[in-house]
Amino acid sequence: MNIFLDPNLWFSSNYLLAAFLTFSISFLFALIGMEVIAWASHKWVMHGFLWVLHSDHHIRNEKSPWEKNDLFGVFFSFISIALIWGSLYLAPFWKFIGMGLGLGMTGYGLGYFIFHDLIAHSRMGKLRIPDNAYLRKLISVHRIHHSVFTKHGAKNFGFLWAPNRIPVESSRESRMDSNMKSKR
Repeated sequence: MNIFLDPNLWFSSNYLLAAFLTFSISFLFALIGMEVIAWASHKWVMHGFLWVLHSDHHIRNEKSPWEKNDLFGVFFSFISIALIWGSLYLAPFWKFIGMGLGLGMTGYGLGYFIFHDLIAHSRMGKLRIPDNAYLRKLISVHRIHHSVFTKHGAKNFGFLWAPNRIPVESSRESRMDSNMKSKR
């Protein structure tokens, strides 16, 4: 018998364990999978046919706190909201998968916002960047990506994963230089 379909078993330890594992695996799958999706969409969509929306992120207009590039975040947030909201109406097994995927996407979006918008680009004002080797490496990778101001020729399209081939800069060097801030 399927423990997800029998309401008499919903508060049994087997059901709670199965629900927890189903949710956790879905959450981690979305959290990790979003970096792959973000990398691919950044490389082939943002630096491809939707460069018109992404270009203002590389060549910054200081007159507005908003960028057309922010529409990508709105798009992914709608998918996340739909997964979370839709999962409330699904059968129990699918409810935990949908909720895990939606909250995993939300978790990735929060990590992206904190690192990319708050730390790397200081979009809400200057923040004190923790002296952390991994954050320094992420900032180095991001600086390399933003050294190109055109649709073609950019490298390093990921957001929260830094490849091992990139050396870690010292904490002083990892601060975004003024050129990148003004042209982000």
